[in-house]
Amino acid sequence: MTRRRLLVTALGVVLAAGLTAGRAPAQAPAPAPKDAKGAPAVRPPATLPPLPEGLTPEERRNIEVFRRASSSVVFITKSAVRRDLFTMDVQQIPKGTGSGFVWDRQGHVVTNFHVIQDGNAFSVTLADQSEWDATIVGVAPEKDLAVLNIKAPADKLVPLTLGTSRSLLVGQRVLAVGNPFGLDHSLTVGVVSALGRELRSPTGRRIRDVIQTDAAINPGNSGGPLPASCRSSSRAAARSSRASA
Repeated sequence: MTRRRLLVTALGVVLAAGLTAGRAPAQAPAPAPKDAKGAPAVRPPATLPPLPEGLTPEERRNIEVFRRASSSVVFITKSAVRRDLFTMDVQQIPKGTGSGFVWDRQGHVVTNFHVIQDGNAFSVTLADQSEWDATIVGVAPEKDLAVLNIKAPADKLVPLTLGTSRSLLVGQRVLAVGNPFGLDHSLTVGVVSALGRELRSPTGRRIRDVIQTDAAINPGNSGGPLPASCRSSSRAAARSSRASA
């Protein structure tokens, strides 16, 4: 996949009118999920403790969706290069953090443009706490989207199972998953508040067909996915936190 094609595909992930169609998990027992290229996705570690008794069906769905999606969510750090006026030494100054998600096993990571804006150097921390230097593949400031690449082994990468927005309904439950501190993942729960909204990108251009949700987007969660929890299946769609705030 060329850089241009990847970026165009990533653009389609966030917009409500054109989310990239993925293979959603079927009713249990579910087949092995597929990544964006159709290859079997790496499943989360099997060492997770079993769910305790007494949970409601809704709680179980939320926990299962969170466990599945969090394996793909990453922590992104950006730094700016500065030269000391007195010593002339070059230093990297931390500029901010955010979230993103693994797109494929080639190491592509999708996030919001404002997460990496004004940065000169970037690192990505995966769910297993391994940290990797990242390079920019492409950006679309007018859509608040960016694609990074890391040189991590394929067996460390868990691509997000993508869904489609065509069947989303106002009132459907959604979960916002992020990795704001690089130590653990976070989850907030809400519903689809509206469809077809508009907002301003960092460049001032309008982004159309945005999914609005009332799920809280905490600082550092920008760029993470927005899975939808259904009765018998789950779908995951990328989100722009500006779009869903």
